[in-house]
Amino acid sequence: MDKTLKLGLLFILSIAVHAQSILPAIMQPQPAVSSIVRGTTSTYTTAAPNPINIPIPAGSVAGDFYIIQAAGYASVSNCEGGTTILYQDSGMNYVNGFACSGSLTSTDITQGYVQMNPGTNSDLIVYLTDFVGAHTVQNTYHSQSGTGSFTSPVSGPAATITSPATGMYFTVSRGTAASTNTVSLGTLTQQGSISDSTLSGVLNAHAVTSSGSYTPSFSYSVPGNGYAISEVIVQ
Repeated sequence: MDKTLKLGLLFILSIAVHAQSILPAIMQPQPAVSSIVRGTTSTYTTAAPNPINIPIPAGSVAGDFYIIQAAGYASVSNCEGGTTILYQDSGMNYVNGFACSGSLTSTDITQGYVQMNPGTNSDLIVYLTDFVGAHTVQNTYHSQSGTGSFTSPVSGPAATITSPATGMYFTVSRGTAASTNTVSLGTLTQQGSISDSTLSGVLNAHAVTSSGSYTPSFSYSVPGNGYAISEVIVQ
């Protein structure tokens, strides 16, 4: 075989072998919050009106599944018509939690928000998660403390999850000052405080690819008086 031709073939072969070694890395999908989460929004309000308008993420379409996780001084009555109440705390001295789910309508898309009814004009933190297309809630777990004091971190309820699914882990605390709240599992999507009322919240999204039991840990830089936790598992 001609020497030049042989060298050319060896060069082409070396490129092919090198490409095989790097191709899997190039094609490997990058980590994401969750493939089914389209986006989240936050609402921090003092003396919340009744009803309150909760904005929906840009790009949302009619038929998208969504959940609302909220907590504040007073218990929340309900979300807009056609939604399902997932849980509803009441009677706690410091923080009451609430969650509901529903599907976006064409009216929701046109107006750019959905509504919920706080029941009374009180300070409230609300996080909305919009999912791509139709989905259902696999399970909802929640806990709360309103005894006047607690220590950080707090272990959330153990969630039994069948994959594939996404866990939306939420907490709001009330303290003597604004708190930076964090969750051990998932990716941060929302975090903030109402400083004048010392309500602080956080929302993480956890893409679950292996079925099992998951127990998120919730940490509070200023533990304070009470907290509400919810873990909504969507499939």
